[in-house]
Amino acid sequence: MCMAPPAHALASLGIEPEVQLRGSGASKRVYSGRVAATNEPVALVSAPNDTYERENEVFIRLGNDPPHPSLVLARAACTVGACTYYIADLLVTDLFDLITDGGVLGEQRVLGLVSQLLSGMVFMHRLGVAHLDLKFENIGIDAAGRVRIFDFDISMLAVPLLHPKPALECPRRLGTKSYRAPEMWLANEETPCDPYKADIWSMGVVVFSLLFGFFPFDVARPSDRRFVVARYAQATNQSTLAALIGMYPGNQEAANTLAGLSGRTRNILEGMLTIAPEQRASLEALAALLPAQLQAEFRAVASDFNPTAPEAWKLRDGVAFRDLDVTCCLLFRSLDDAGSAEEPTKTESIDELSKCPLVPPRIVRQNVEAVA
Repeated sequence: MCMAPPAHALASLGIEPEVQLRGSGASKRVYSGRVAATNEPVALVSAPNDTYERENEVFIRLGNDPPHPSLVLARAACTVGACTYYIADLLVTDLFDLITDGGVLGEQRVLGLVSQLLSGMVFMHRLGVAHLDLKFENIGIDAAGRVRIFDFDISMLAVPLLHPKPALECPRRLGTKSYRAPEMWLANEETPCDPYKADIWSMGVVVFSLLFGFFPFDVARPSDRRFVVARYAQATNQSTLAALIGMYPGNQEAANTLAGLSGRTRNILEGMLTIAPEQRASLEALAALLPAQLQAEFRAVASDFNPTAPEAWKLRDGVAFRDLDVTCCLLFRSLDDAGSAEEPTKTESIDELSKCPLVPPRIVRQNVEAVA
């Protein structure tokens, strides 16, 4: 873990000498400071050089002038020994603090956040970046109240979605436990998965949790009975949301929230939390479900930040995008874990699967996991 930025690093970055620690993670620390020339409040992030080098590859790929309003990228950096210190936009809070301090959000507020998240994710995916660790702790709110995606430590550079030959692979199990897509639990060299679809699942976990105040699953695999119920619901053309909330008959608040949701919001959630990745809704299809005003805002931002020919885009260092040597592969296989004792038989109904009372998975901070 890097220590506080030394005075000569602050001077090199044009930051006033007084900085305050705002938070720390597994490998990074975040400070608040001010630009000496303008008095602008900014974030100053310290990271080991190898961590920054991985993240900087994403910064280069997503570099844009002006920057996309839903992303937080490095603005300037300075390396001192084994540590790199970089300036980024200062955020007011993150979604974890927002929901744990203030409780669930209303539907209209959530839809506004969804619109901004979709805008940022469309931009990222079109330029060939899959975040792979979307979660409350990595989605912030700036002073204007806008959603901002940050922390690209384990993000993957892949073939952009608009590329003529979109061959995709994600051969490692990446992400954070309760947000990780079901297919990601099985990812390996022989059976990689679509990293873009994995991002959409994680976004669904975030949106569900903002509305209901708990995670839809502890883990999206058959060891979690909630997942078994959701999979059974989808296999029998029933509502995933109704099946999940129905598992908590004593939670009247969740039942009332579900009853009050509009059809569009239900469809957005059902689309994001579709277990089979090839059937999971695309970002554009999800944006089409937004209310008319939010659709208009989404389209306006998309038109300003729309790489129409990603194979011709130039990176900041002048290197043109090149075809990546990736293999088009099977994106989905059976989600049955070998030897699982929790598989439903053909005669089981959702009511029968729900007989064992469960407690909703509580929203807690979770660290990223990356398994080779």
